[in-house]
Amino acid sequence: MVQPCLALPDGRFFAFQLGSSVLTPHDIHPSSSGGSYIGATGAQLLFLTDGDGVYSLVNPFTGSERLIPVPSGFRVHEEEIDEEEGYWSEEMPVRKMVVCSEGGLVAAIVGHEHSARVALYKPEVAWSWSLSALDPWRCYDSQSGEPRLSAVERVIDGGGNCYTLKEYTRMRYLVVRPHGGGLLMVCKVMLEYGTTTYEFLVFQADFRSSRWVQVDSLGGEEVLFVGRLCSRAVRADRRDVRGDQIFFLDDSTRPEGLGLPLGDALANIYNMKDGSLSEMLPMQPHGDGEVPATWLFCEDEDANMEG
Repeated sequence: MVQPCLALPDGRFFAFQLGSSVLTPHDIHPSSSGGSYIGATGAQLLFLTDGDGVYSLVNPFTGSERLIPVPSGFRVHEEEIDEEEGYWSEEMPVRKMVVCSEGGLVAAIVGHEHSARVALYKPEVAWSWSLSALDPWRCYDSQSGEPRLSAVERVIDGGGNCYTLKEYTRMRYLVVRPHGGGLLMVCKVMLEYGTTTYEFLVFQADFRSSRWVQVDSLGGEEVLFVGRLCSRAVRADRRDVRGDQIFFLDDSTRPEGLGLPLGDALANIYNMKDGSLSEMLPMQPHGDGEVPATWLFCEDEDANMEG
């Protein structure tokens, strides 16, 4: 079973209560946090350690810790997989990352502002990250951390009908469905300077026809948790979790006092069946910074294939 949890940059955690769809304070703390996290993936939070050029991946549920290098001094792979030093010697922030459960491979989107590339860290190869010379710099959404639609459309076309009027703002999240169910693009449509969610549109990737196909339901068997740092589809085949719901976060890090609309709560629910929106957790005070709240997912040993 997968147990969702909400983490805040200031070290607070909220447990997702099955059956009631509410978030309550939860007393779990990373074993070595030294400050607020700078990234997240699955059940792990990413911290910058006191050591020069070292990240720490911490599982707050188990207390386990793993050290990985900060992305800098990349090894560049040519087509023949020859290695040479590139000119990318500067440190690059991690925009988004995925950690493989077997082998320890780490894939991350690294870069600055809107331009980024995919980097790989293979612990059995070297204490450094590598880039492919064949992988060009791409534009990435600075809010969601996902590739812009034009990059995804290299292999999949469509999905562009998520409103084109200027008063609408769009954010997209890529989510892998459990048990090999395919790839989803979850499109959040927002009003009022990107602070208020209007609705969600969900698209399923059809790789045979290379098209995004809009879906109105997840078959009543799945729920989606989406956020800038970590998104996941979770099976809802138990009585206390209704399917076809999208649990989403306010991904902005806007400071208070700018005169902007209040917008979404910190955690919210969108019902795909009737389009209704409801609040799970109101906005929480937070310090300055560019890192939003994030979903985490505590798993038991049988949950690896659940999503």
